[in-house]
Amino acid sequence: APGDPNPRSADEIPFEEIANAALDILEASVALPTEDLARLTSRAFDIGRMSKKVETRMRAGVAVLGARGRAEEDGEETRLAR
Repeated sequence: APGDPNPRSADEIPFEEIANAALDILEASVALPTEDLARLTSRAFDIGRMSKKVETRMRAGVAVLGARGRAEEDGEETRLAR
């Protein structure tokens, strides 16, 4: 959570929680470049620097949305499922 005195590392955040945060962001935007969605999702967890490891973890969480049928990824963009 923002302002948490003991923020978690990306590896400590469950994919389902990442997916839920990404869904909240997508619901406000409808569609975003997947890289931007990953970056905004990491910020929701107070992760300041977007390393490759963090990006990979956030993208895996976004993929959970696709598996649940809540979002569609088309290469570079992720959008709410129709």
